[in-house]
Amino acid sequence: MPDQHAPSPVSHTVEPSSVRVVHDAPGARLGITPPTQDGWRLAADMAVGPHLIGPDGRTAVGGLGVLIDEVLGYAVMAGLGPDAWSISTELWLDVVGALPSDGRLFADGTSLQHGSFAVGGVADAQGRLVASTRQRGRRIDFDPAGAERRPADVPAGPSGDLAALLGVELQRTGARLVVDEQHVNPRGFLHGGVSFAVCELAATAARVAAGSTLATSSIHVVHTRPAPLGSVAEVVVRPTFTARSLQVSEVSMLVDGRLCASARVSAQ
Repeated sequence: MPDQHAPSPVSHTVEPSSVRVVHDAPGARLGITPPTQDGWRLAADMAVGPHLIGPDGRTAVGGLGVLIDEVLGYAVMAGLGPDAWSISTELWLDVVGALPSDGRLFADGTSLQHGSFAVGGVADAQGRLVASTRQRGRRIDFDPAGAERRPADVPAGPSGDLAALLGVELQRTGARLVVDEQHVNPRGFLHGGVSFAVCELAATAARVAAGSTLATSSIHVVHTRPAPLGSVAEVVVRPTFTARSLQVSEVSMLVDGRLCASARVSAQ
């Protein structure tokens, strides 16, 4: 489909490197196509359906987390040199259109600051922009060769809503997640897009429990520490502003009492 939401042209001083796309379990679990590269631009898409429904009955904004983290993360890597790897330190999404309840979503990401910052968007099947996205990343020492997660460890297909699909235990003011093979990136740590999803699901569940009908409009997640395979992530939601037309929540994800991710979720 034509790219109708690409950022303004940037004067690049280096040539993009070919990225090594590594199959991972979260992408397979959510049915995300392997990202493809065209110069500085990376793109991927995914199906939308009942498996992406959130606690408020809408398509969950958090359900886009893995999709945007994949395309933006590889867009960052395009400026790092051959076979380099990066991790996401910050991930943003702003909703600018109605998320569909079926069909497909198409995401892209383009490097703006080589090796550290990428921007992009998500469009529906008609090419309408529904979300604006960006990511800040950091290079790490990691060899992606041979790092694919085992396909046999990925459940066969979607079942239930997004919380059920990801195995998230939602609570009135938070959530709990046991990090297993379906949640981790090629390095064996909780995928940044999954932590994004869990934080947004928890914030939405807390709003619903408090009687709010507002929809998530933006989310900003800062990843502070990796959550390894086998760990238990405890999520706490704290509303910081509540009104009829706007609510802001701070979300903390903790493993063994240590902060792994901090998110601000707005709804309006």
